[in-house]
Amino acid sequence: MNLNNIGMNEFFSSQVKENEKVGRVAKYAQNHYTLATEDGMLGAIITGKMQYEALLPRIGDFVVYETTKDGSLNVINKLLNRQTCLSRKVAGARSDEQVIASNMDYLFLVMSLNEDFNIRRLERYMIGAWESGAEPVVILTKADLMDDYSEQIQDVESITFGIKCIPISAVTGYNIDELDKYNQLGKTIALVGSSGVGKSTLINTLADKEVMKTDGLRNDDKGHHTTTHREMIFTQGACLIDTPGMREFSTYQGEEGLTHEFQDIIDLSKSCRFDDCTHAGEPDCAIKKALEDGRLEKARYRSYITLEKEISRQERKRKHQEKVQASKIEKLKRKSKPRNKRWNSANY
Repeated sequence: MNLNNIGMNEFFSSQVKENEKVGRVAKYAQNHYTLATEDGMLGAIITGKMQYEALLPRIGDFVVYETTKDGSLNVINKLLNRQTCLSRKVAGARSDEQVIASNMDYLFLVMSLNEDFNIRRLERYMIGAWESGAEPVVILTKADLMDDYSEQIQDVESITFGIKCIPISAVTGYNIDELDKYNQLGKTIALVGSSGVGKSTLINTLADKEVMKTDGLRNDDKGHHTTTHREMIFTQGACLIDTPGMREFSTYQGEEGLTHEFQDIIDLSKSCRFDDCTHAGEPDCAIKKALEDGRLEKARYRSYITLEKEISRQERKRKHQEKVQASKIEKLKRKSKPRNKRWNSANY
């Protein structure tokens, strides 16, 4: 397998020393990894040190590995810096990071044009996409089930500000050729979206063969959950990263993404009379005026306020956790240091 064909570039090669062996994580489960390497697909584990330091490779990562002398085991001992990374907050009250995919060039935000269509959810995906560093592309599936979807396209374009939006049908082949410029050798595409939107069907179409199971109920408006794990699929074109359906998406770090996604609201707020305007009743508030004359949709503004509070709360919790973790590490370091013997006249 040629590493350049599966995404290896100067950014990664500059991190590798001579004679080091490199692989790309294609699959992992319970700390057992499958690597795509120049010697083919190999099983591997990580070192205890990486496990202890939580340097856990994820789908799409490039790693350095060694093979034991008897050739029975491959051990990952180094995680290369990521070029791009899509992550979210883990479910529940904790604020830990869950890496969904890494080192992708394009992020396909997949949403169906029928019952799954949800602009507010797309806003969340867009924040994560901006944070990831990859180029987002909105893919609207199941166009063959709709007589007219012009309103949906208009809604998407109103919040994506120039990001490419492509309605497709994997059944009829409608607009599939629009994806050719992304589906190129050496590139990586990660697909994210809710269950049943047709990600697996789209992957089969991009791969030009059946590499993912589908539910077989293509005319069902709701669709079904088919992907239960993350993995990388290698094709004659781009590397494809499939992910399980995500109906909820809370970003791990979202301040920059929030600024990108809601630039219209942030630009409006700059026209308020007061720099510290809370948009709650101050005179000459540009936000209030835009809400009243319809230039700013009320639902979009409510979404912005909700996400801003959520991201701020998440940021506070994350910083607190980092402080607690740093304190624990410092205590462990102090305990590990040898203590000096106290002076005692009896010793002399």
